[in-house]
Amino acid sequence: MPEEEQELRQFNVNNSKHISATKFLVYYMADYVKEDKAIFLDCDLLVTGKIDHLLEYDLEDYYVAAVNDSDLDPTKHPNVKKELNSGVLVVNLKRWREENVREKLIELTREHYMHVPNGDQSIMIMAFGEEWLPLKDAYNFLVGYDAYEISEFKKERTTIKENRMPRILHYLGYNKPWNEESFSTRFKKLWWFYYGLDWSTLYNQRQFQLELASFNQRHFTHHILVFTNTCHLFKFSNLLEEFPDCQFHIFQPCFPAIQQQYIEYPNLYYYPNAHTNNSYKHILEKALAVLDIAEGATWEEPTQEALKKNVPFFAYKETNHVGDKAIICENTEDMISKIHELIQEKTYLNIL
Repeated sequence: MPEEEQELRQFNVNNSKHISATKFLVYYMADYVKEDKAIFLDCDLLVTGKIDHLLEYDLEDYYVAAVNDSDLDPTKHPNVKKELNSGVLVVNLKRWREENVREKLIELTREHYMHVPNGDQSIMIMAFGEEWLPLKDAYNFLVGYDAYEISEFKKERTTIKENRMPRILHYLGYNKPWNEESFSTRFKKLWWFYYGLDWSTLYNQRQFQLELASFNQRHFTHHILVFTNTCHLFKFSNLLEEFPDCQFHIFQPCFPAIQQQYIEYPNLYYYPNAHTNNSYKHILEKALAVLDIAEGATWEEPTQEALKKNVPFFAYKETNHVGDKAIICENTEDMISKIHELIQEKTYLNIL
């Protein structure tokens, strides 16, 4: 679509790290797709099951069906405006053609593109108002909100229920699973699993199910947490190397340069500026252990929450911040041995 793309390049502004002008090409759907209905999927999605039944969704006379992306629950806050997420759309192309929606969207973009936070999504919210229908969250499960300070409504909706995989995973923001530095991206390994499949496996349903079962078996993951106010963690690299199948999560309420020290370790997940319990709550619920290994001040609030949940604490004498509630280790080898013993007793399902 060279001509259309050239026309839209005027909207390529620097108010987002991950949205370019090409995202506005979605406006031209009704020009190129001749059917009356279509499913639009963004490029940063993982589809984990069949979704063709969405084409049977009764759109009535609404523009699209989409997942609600507002901060508060509209059923509890009637004055809150619902905001669609444009990553997954069931589109009423018939109405788009009849009303020349493409031109309406382009005109709104021309007027507002310098000020909107989310590109085409913000423009669609303006254009469609309340004239869109809701999809279930499972068809656009928003991965990435957990790394930010978000409302309880969004937190609840981005938590896996009953270990059931959502039908579509949407990797929000600029921290994509294919970026090497994306330590804190949930479902990163699952994305790479799909990326590594060959076409013959995809066409052979039995072979695909066997591959997926094998992947799940390999990735029953133990989550080990570190809460710290400092960059200095005592012999932390030794633990990362010893437990490659464990996921280590570092939470800090600030932005120190700790990430670059451990960038080579794919089992490390790093959460800077995680200054609210929303940042770590979902992982703390299934934590195998907390490492009290900060050479300096610890982060008191989550430390106390973990103690209330009776999560085991491993510490050295020199780094112990929780007194007699810690499992004291004489050295790194002793800590490794004690963590291995704990792993023998526990099994956690990896839902990250």
